[in-house]
Amino acid sequence: MEKRPIDKKRDSAGTFTLQTNGDDTGISEMFTLNDGLLLATGKGLYEVQTADQVDPKRSNPNIPHNLQRRVLSLGTESELVGRTLLTAKGLFVESYLPPAVDVKKAMSLTFEVLKDLVAMETGADDFESTEQKEIEKMKSHSPNPTSFALPAIPDVEVRCKTFFQKADHVEQALWDIIRLFFPVLHGKCHFDNLLEFVEKEYGSADAFTKFIQEALPFLKMVRNIRDCLDHRNAKGVTITNFVMQPDGAVTRPAILVTFRDTKLSKTELGNLLPAVVKSMLNVFDTMIAFLCAKNPNVSSKLPIEVDFVPEGKRRNKFVQYSFGIVFNGEFQPLG
Repeated sequence: MEKRPIDKKRDSAGTFTLQTNGDDTGISEMFTLNDGLLLATGKGLYEVQTADQVDPKRSNPNIPHNLQRRVLSLGTESELVGRTLLTAKGLFVESYLPPAVDVKKAMSLTFEVLKDLVAMETGADDFESTEQKEIEKMKSHSPNPTSFALPAIPDVEVRCKTFFQKADHVEQALWDIIRLFFPVLHGKCHFDNLLEFVEKEYGSADAFTKFIQEALPFLKMVRNIRDCLDHRNAKGVTITNFVMQPDGAVTRPAILVTFRDTKLSKTELGNLLPAVVKSMLNVFDTMIAFLCAKNPNVSSKLPIEVDFVPEGKRRNKFVQYSFGIVFNGEFQPLG
């Protein structure tokens, strides 16, 4: 059957230029994500679609050969991208893992984690900026012995609730990734179950077990704060705005937690929020490294393992874990 003009156009080879809106760092990574293509530059992530994805029936010859959209204004130069998406790309490799592990799903969940971490970091940065503006405004006012305008962040509770909802989303996506490797773990996100399973499977002295033991209080704290802020009847989290103390000092917005098995003394939100982002990032890349290390493809002909990559051997400075082989007593990362 003779091809139609639109078929010839769609089937022909071609090139395209990534419209990066001032981003001149160039394409450095390519991902297959959700049956689509994701391109990464140093400063951005771009989703690319073909004309056939938009118009599968090939009814409109005027559809451009490709369409591109910037999905994140962070790229391979970002620690968040490096320790999530780039790390996952190097670890979630079909040939290195058992066939039962759905690596496409794992990559898709990792991208969800990245987007929520970006939202958390943005929220933490915006909180810090707003807080600092209020403090500077207070300092600029002339002293008045009869009246004083306290600085304030009127939506501090909403900001806090939104932040911990995103943090909980990260935990849930991480749990879904864990269940891809350990499908015997049924039910909703419950890291106590993971600890119990890992202790039974590998022993209490195993590094994976010890890691989960150390991470568990933090993971519980995130879940408990989110639960308490989400349910009006749950008491145990107190959020304060700027407050003047009896000695005249003004304290910054803070949170106090006494809920379930989480006890957090009064802590300034300006310090806590970025610390939560950092801790969540530490948990994520270390967790997926252990998952891959504990689930190697036994049919692989190479004696591969997962290990920490020294800075001098990293392809990207933020990718800390990789599959590799030990050669002459030294770990050599693959890929």
